[in-house]
Amino acid sequence: MKLDQTKMDIELYLSSSMLSETTLQRFQQSLIHLAPEWTSGLHLQRFGEPRVSIDATRDGAIRDVVFRQGLETGELYQRLHQLAPSPSPNRRFGFVELRGANRELTIVLSFDDWVFCPLGQSWIPSNRIAIQIRNALVESRGAPTWINQSFAHWCGILDPFFGFACATEEYDAKNMSTEGGGLRAVGIDISQYLPGLYWLNFFGSPHRQLIGDERLASAPAFRTSVSGSGYVVTLSKNAGDWDSSEYKMREELVRRHLGEEYFFIPTSQERKTVSPFHLPKLPAPRISVEAEVDMENGIKEIRIKEHPE
Repeated sequence: MKLDQTKMDIELYLSSSMLSETTLQRFQQSLIHLAPEWTSGLHLQRFGEPRVSIDATRDGAIRDVVFRQGLETGELYQRLHQLAPSPSPNRRFGFVELRGANRELTIVLSFDDWVFCPLGQSWIPSNRIAIQIRNALVESRGAPTWINQSFAHWCGILDPFFGFACATEEYDAKNMSTEGGGLRAVGIDISQYLPGLYWLNFFGSPHRQLIGDERLASAPAFRTSVSGSGYVVTLSKNAGDWDSSEYKMREELVRRHLGEEYFFIPTSQERKTVSPFHLPKLPAPRISVEAEVDMENGIKEIRIKEHPE
């Protein structure tokens, strides 16, 4: 992987609502520690709106933005709610996109009163931190070195139930499908399995109890270490190795060692899988709502489709 082509991502799936008192403050403090230069210009980014500066040195600054702007509902949500009212009108959820003093990082915080939310017939993690790395250097260090340190730090202080970091191409190859036309994410139903194995993987308390300390600690990976209440399992020294035969062989060995039944495998989607989360099976949706939006003029059309039972 050439340094000037670095595109990498970190995803953290939290075990509790991000709207709690302490989670966002711990994350804010971690940004000052891990990315001080970037955080010096921290701001909320919204399409077509002026940036909103965030003073990360003030306690509760990110949390204030989340509650003030992140929980707002716009015209599209209001119109969809009128057409198809939510069964949980008091539920709070939303997202914010954070940017900084340079273009090295983009951070998206997704938050919800619910730890898991239904999407069609799948349950997906609804409190998620996504960090996009789009530069060869972060805080004057090589991006992979910065990611290694930051990933372990965040897993230790935020205690996600699962997290991963990898080249963007690795995630797209494993979890994005064009089958049947269009582009869609696959392997996202956390009630059935983990989405996959990647360059860096964090197995938090639920999967530590399910898989067991002995298996996790002895995984035939490049490196395995304890962080917080779980384990970081690293498949390779370099994130760009993901498409090599050696990486794929190690990935398969680790997956078999930990238990293939815990993971989504694109080539074997019909097999029985196991998850520590006992979530109810979701029925097929009776209606679906589509919205056609013009980026300049707003909502053009909303369509509701009924599906036969």
